[in-house]
Amino acid sequence: AQFYEDANHYLDNYPGISLDAVKWLVEDQGIMLLGADNLSFEAFPPEREDNWVPVHTYLLAEKGVMFIEQMQLEELASDQVYEFAFIAASLKLRGASGSPMRPIAIPTISKR
Repeated sequence: AQFYEDANHYLDNYPGISLDAVKWLVEDQGIMLLGADNLSFEAFPPEREDNWVPVHTYLLAEKGVMFIEQMQLEELASDQVYEFAFIAASLKLRGASGSPMRPIAIPTISKR
């Protein structure tokens, strides 16, 4: 409720990225990793009737692109850190599609 005036509305109606936007990022921009600070990376209810998680399917199964949900980026933004080396080690869990991790952001040195 701290960040959303109507937080209860989003408990089963998550905001998220569309399949078209993800395809543009992967195919046209060449991204290798995606992250977001929301609960679910893709929007719910799903945009397609034939696939409950089309963004997950496209990224993980079709393209092998990993993504991170529930990132806490407010401190980096408030410190105006917009470029950084990102290191994250997840637990090795056999057969899992997700894992807790400890992310580390090392700010780049600006030559301004």
